[in-house]
Amino acid sequence: MNYAGTFALIFLCGSLAIAQPRTISARAGTINFQRGAVYVDDKLVSATYGDLPPFQMKNGQRLRIESGRLELLLGSGVYLRMLGPSAIRMQETQLADTRVVLEDGSALIEVAGMNRDAKLRVISGESSTELKRDGSYRFEAPAEGTTGKLRIFSGEATVERAGIVVKGKTGAAIDLAAGLNLSKFDLKNGDALQAWATRRSQRRINIERRLAEARAMQVAKRKAENEVH
Repeated sequence: MNYAGTFALIFLCGSLAIAQPRTISARAGTINFQRGAVYVDDKLVSATYGDLPPFQMKNGQRLRIESGRLELLLGSGVYLRMLGPSAIRMQETQLADTRVVLEDGSALIEVAGMNRDAKLRVISGESSTELKRDGSYRFEAPAEGTTGKLRIFSGEATVERAGIVVKGKTGAAIDLAAGLNLSKFDLKNGDALQAWATRRSQRRINIERRLAEARAMQVAKRKAENEVH
C-alpha cells in the first residue's frame, strides 16, 4: 500500500475542508469574514471567523462597518462584500425571498450558483433590484448630492421604482433615482472594493477547484483498489 500517497490525499482533503467557506446557514445574513470595526445594531461584533455556529443576522438588524472589510453570505453561492464606511439592513433573511437594504456606502454582490428557488432583492433608496443570474453587481447607496447606482459587471438584473421597470445586463449602469436612467460604463474601472472582492472570488474558485481535484483522486483511488480486488 502507498502510505505516503494516502497520507497526502488525507492531508489535502483535510486542509481544504478547513479552508473552504463554512456551512451555509438556512437563512441569509451569515458573517463569513470580517476585519476591522463591525457593528450590528450599534453593538460591536467581535471577529467571528471560525466560530461555530457563525454569527447570523436577524430580520431588521443593521450592520455597519466603520473601517475594515466584511463578507456576508446571502445563501448558497451568494456573497455580499463591503469596505467601510458602509451599512446595510437585513430586511428579510429567508432564502426564498432575501431582501437587503443598502443604507450607506457601497456593496458588491457576487452570485455564483444561487439556488433556483431563491429570490434576492437589493433595496437602495426607493428602488428595488432583483438579481436574476450569476454575476457581479456593484451598488452605491444614495448620499447627499448624489443618487444611488447599480453597475452590472456581469449578470442580469431588474430594477423597479415607482412603477418603472428597467432591465440591465453586463456593462449596464442604472441610476437608481427617479426615471432609472440606463447607461454604459467601463468594465475595467475599479477601486479597492473591486480589487478585494476579486481576490476573495478567486480564492473561492481555487478552493472549489482543489476540492474537485481531491474528490477525483479519491474516486480514482477507490476504482484502482476495486480493480485489484
